[in-house]
Amino acid sequence: MFHRLDSPIPELSFGTPHRVLDVGMTKPLLFQMELAGSPHGTWVVKVAKQRPSTVLIELASSELCAHFGIYTPEVAIARLSPDVAEYDDTAVGRAALLMHQQHRGEFAFCSRHLEGSVTATPGTLRYPRAGQDEQLLRLFLFDALVWHSDRTRLNPNALWLHRDLVAIDHGRAMHNLEGTDDAGLGPDFSQHQGQEAWPRHIAFSPLAKRLKKGQLPPELFADVGARVQDLTDGVLAEISARWPAKLDTAGLRWEIIRFLKARRNIYSQVEAEALHALKHG
Repeated sequence: MFHRLDSPIPELSFGTPHRVLDVGMTKPLLFQMELAGSPHGTWVVKVAKQRPSTVLIELASSELCAHFGIYTPEVAIARLSPDVAEYDDTAVGRAALLMHQQHRGEFAFCSRHLEGSVTATPGTLRYPRAGQDEQLLRLFLFDALVWHSDRTRLNPNALWLHRDLVAIDHGRAMHNLEGTDDAGLGPDFSQHQGQEAWPRHIAFSPLAKRLKKGQLPPELFADVGARVQDLTDGVLAEISARWPAKLDTAGLRWEIIRFLKARRNIYSQVEAEALHALKHG
């Protein structure tokens, strides 16, 4: 159900499309997927519509969520066949056909569909669940570390499954990963998010209220900091070695590692800025 660092990353094949999910900018499809010719459950399938690195960033971010103790759905990949499959003439069939036509031969990112989950909206956060503070703070600081600014009140990209907060849709993490300056040099990953971005985060308001009441113990911050320090060069090498080489056609694996090393090295500043924003939010 949830991804773990020791979870396999299978390559699935497409079965029957179930519906178009009207969420976010990617409009993913819900498919019955297969593994080695047998049914393997329902999965949310997304293609790289905006960033060529989306599938690898989604996978890397899911791995990092597992490292930081954040729930995220089980993950897999699937290649869209160069030969376009036949689908029936329904809305979901036409969407599946279009996806195959536009992305034939490319890889898609698949995450396990969590039946019974609900979107984490400001309304669902109004009355704290057991363990909610820890889960929200862990997610807030994680997003600051990996520069994920697309988990907002209007577009939460987070779910509740019973009492578990589940992070989804990491495709816009790792800001400016593919960017270069006028001299052709890579981006400076030691930059900071603008302060105006913090209050939009889905976790910001409830965390700010709890902090002002003295209800966010320092040990919650300390645990995240310890996990950042545990992202040693060796650990990053081990994690990245799990990512299928076929996903990396432009050396982006090394850009992701470079990004994470830079962000790890300035994490104390990132945390200080996040804490300052919460105190004054």
